[in-house]
Amino acid sequence: MLLQDVLEFHQWNATHVDLKKYFELMKEGLVNIKKHPQYPLFLLNYTPRTQYRQEWCKELVHARGLVVEQDGKILARPLPKFFNHYEISDLEKLRDEEYEVFEKFDGSLVCFIMKITQYSHTWKFYL
Repeated sequence: MLLQDVLEFHQWNATHVDLKKYFELMKEGLVNIKKHPQYPLFLLNYTPRTQYRQEWCKELVHARGLVVEQDGKILARPLPKFFNHYEISDLEKLRDEEYEVFEKFDGSLVCFIMKITQYSHTWKFYL
């Protein structure tokens, strides 16, 4: 993974995703797509196979609890995948630049979002 790719992936601010692309990635075993049992909503998560292959694209970087409607409209956007220092091959480019370092303590991700949509008027807690 190159530093420029990581920076571009993390600047992605689309309001919709291409669900066809995600279904293609699902066929390759790179993303899980779960349909909500009642509403036309989908939960998108990258798979262990994605992590093992380390072949990231913007769709996979953001498929970390991403909730979308059937037309691809994003309803909940958790933090994108972050990369460990050893996963970025040209990290030395940052040697003379300002940057921030964060420590992640455990392996969980919590997305606490208040969404008022046609589906719900409640607080949602995603793990």
